[in-house]
Amino acid sequence: MSRRKGHNKAAVLRRGRLEDAVAWLVKAEVALPIVRLRVAQALERTGLEALLAPALADLEDAEEAVARAKGMVAIEAEVGSDGECSSR
Repeated sequence: MSRRKGHNKAAVLRRGRLEDAVAWLVKAEVALPIVRLRVAQALERTGLEALLAPALADLEDAEEAVARAKGMVAIEAEVGSDGECSSR
């Protein structure tokens, strides 16, 4: 396997791990809104507001945290170990 000039094995492995992390965060980013919708529907249809309202707020916080983490990991994946952007 040929690598671009200036890429060492450790940097390639690091980038691969970061890209894997982004993939898992994307999976969570897709699933959380569906779970939030189901909790919201259950909240509307049942008398469990005391239980479900805080859970719904927690899901919204989790969605925001996943989106921020995804962005941070994606940026880190673009920056090489020497601080240079790998897309240059």
